[in-house]
Amino acid sequence: MTWEVFKNAFLDNLFPREKRENKVVEIINLYQGGMSVLQYSLNFIKLSKYTPSLVSDQRDEMNHFVTGVSDNLQEECQSAMLHDNMTFARLMVHSKQVEEARSKRKNRDAKRARFFYGGSSMGRLEIQDKPRFKESASNHVPSKFSKTRDDRVSNLKLKTKMVLVRQRRSLLVPSVERVILVSL
Repeated sequence: MTWEVFKNAFLDNLFPREKRENKVVEIINLYQGGMSVLQYSLNFIKLSKYTPSLVSDQRDEMNHFVTGVSDNLQEECQSAMLHDNMTFARLMVHSKQVEEARSKRKNRDAKRARFFYGGSSMGRLEIQDKPRFKESASNHVPSKFSKTRDDRVSNLKLKTKMVLVRQRRSLLVPSVERVILVSL
C-alpha cells in the first residue's frame, strides 16, 4: 500500500468528500467584510489546510488572500506582493500593520474633529484663562468712599480672575460665551 492510497482511504473514511467540498466553497467565498485582518487571516489559514490545490505555492496563497481582503487594503497588499522576498506570513503582518495604522489615523482625526467642533451635543466646557482687567484693580475703591477696616481686610484676601467660558451645545447651535469671576 502506497502513501497516496493510504491517505485517500483515510480521508474518505474520516473526512468525507462532501465536507471537503464544502470547505473549498467556504474558502472561495471567504471575504474580510466586517472582520479584522487578524480574524480574516486566521479563518483563511484554517480553511486553506483543506484546499491544498487552491494554495499550492506562496504566490497562489497570497493572491487568494488578497482577493478576500477589504477593498481599502487590496491595493496596499498587491503592491507589497511585488517585492521578491514577500512571503504569505509577511503579507499577513503587513496588512495587519496597515489596518492598525489606518485605524489609529482615523481615531486621531476623529478626536481632532471633536475638539475642533466642540465635542458632543451634550455640551462641553472649554475654559480659557483670559484676564480682562488688572488684578490690582479689584482692590481699588474710589477715593470718595471711605474704607473701613473690614473692607480693607476682605479686599486683601479676595483675589478674583475673569475666566472666559465657552460652551458649544451642538454643531447647529453657535457657541455661548460667558464671563465669570473665579475666586483664587
